Amino acid sequence: IGGWIAALSDLLVQSPLRLSAAGPVSASTGGAYAAGFESPVSHGRSVVVVAGADGPSLRAAVELMLTDETQSRRLQGSLALLRDGRIESLSDSKTYYVGSLGPYQTMAWFLSTQPILLFLLYLAAAVLIAIVLYLSLRARAHRRLGAGRSGTQ
Repeated sequence: IGGWIAALSDLLVQSPLRLSAAGPVSASTGGAYAAGFESPVSHGRSVVVVAGADGPSLRAAVELMLTDETQSRRLQGSLALLRDGRIESLSDSKTYYVGSLGPYQTMAWFLSTQPILLFLLYLAAAVLIAIVLYLSLRARAHRRLGAGRSGTQ
């Protein structure tokens, strides 16, 4: 089992976890942490590590994640500290995505990163709707004017 722990610690040292905005994390405060990253062994697979300073702090952290919905929503990024009944996200390292989206969600995701293209699509849709409404109202007016002329003769 010692070899397995050494291999895991080597993977964590080489993992993409980087604390960019936070200071050093210490487990001496009785807290726990949750770390997530893409598996270095298998692309597209996730690794989630939940570790604590001791058994009670680990149990409290897991209960916090499972029972407190407000705090669970704060569990974001690749590293979060769980202590004193709070979840604090510490890392904003590079994000990776697993899974696939349907056609509508794929288009929405793409357009969410392209605001100028989204604006142009909205503009084109508005112009198209205006043209259809104009032609429709023009045809209606043409029919009304044509019906009025035939009734007076």
